[in-house]
Amino acid sequence: MQVHCPSHDLSAIGTTTEMALIRQIKTTFGGVGKSEATEPCRQEFHHFPIRQVFPFLQIGPSVPPKSNKGANMSDFETNLAAQGLTLPDAPAPAANYVPYVQTGSTLYVSGQISNGPDGFIVGKLGDTMDTEAGAAAAQTCALSLLAQVKAACGGDMSRLVRVVKLVGFVNSTADFGEQPMVINGASDLMVALLGDKGRHARSAVSAASLPFGVAVEIEGIFEIS
Repeated sequence: MQVHCPSHDLSAIGTTTEMALIRQIKTTFGGVGKSEATEPCRQEFHHFPIRQVFPFLQIGPSVPPKSNKGANMSDFETNLAAQGLTLPDAPAPAANYVPYVQTGSTLYVSGQISNGPDGFIVGKLGDTMDTEAGAAAAQTCALSLLAQVKAACGGDMSRLVRVVKLVGFVNSTADFGEQPMVINGASDLMVALLGDKGRHARSAVSAASLPFGVAVEIEGIFEIS
């Protein structure tokens, strides 16, 4: 096997490991003088299956992966602003419980009730409130859930891996059957803000009444890093 490498363009050469390997290949397969063997050239070895023959070698410069941590945070804030929304302060517990509990990478967030700028959003679906208004009330529950997640993550929403499950309770009459459409207000918002990691398992059930007469209460399970 006669090997010849007329070009000495060092700008085409990769890592030191690759240079040494090319010199060894040229020397081993014969037809190369000492001076030529010490003048490596990449172009003539383009066809040589280096990675197949030496799979344990990493050819080329080693570049550390870029972190997408900041990008995730930025995406969430951007999506939130695009919806014309802001996260409220994480609501304080109304009784003898904590707002969230973390065990391992799982975060359990206590039920968040429908609450707006003017206070509690009250009403009974099928009586004093329609489905559209109920969905809007559920959306406020979703914002409170995310506020609790942000608090649990020390303000860093990029630590949120995904929404695992939501359980929604709808204050509704016995003959009202659109609880799923009401809780969609929360589910749709999770996906709008978080994309695929906002997709979740869910339950939507009727309640004869809820604390303070609110229309909706939702609890959530999340995975965080």
